[in-house]
Amino acid sequence: MGEKCKECGGTGKCSRCDGTGYEEHGLFGLGLIEENCTKCNGTGECRICGGTGMVARSRD
Repeated sequence: MGEKCKECGGTGKCSRCDGTGYEEHGLFGLGLIEENCTKCNGTGECRICGGTGMVARSRD
């Protein structure tokens, strides 16, 4: 049995890019560029739960 992933709040989406797989960065007045998200490496999935939204229940 698992519990909701705290990193993504159970959505399964990367918390940095909100599941899009990319980030926008300003380029010194030249506009915005899109790059692969550095947290999920462009997958859009939460790196802790692998996109499932659930993690194994921890034993206390």
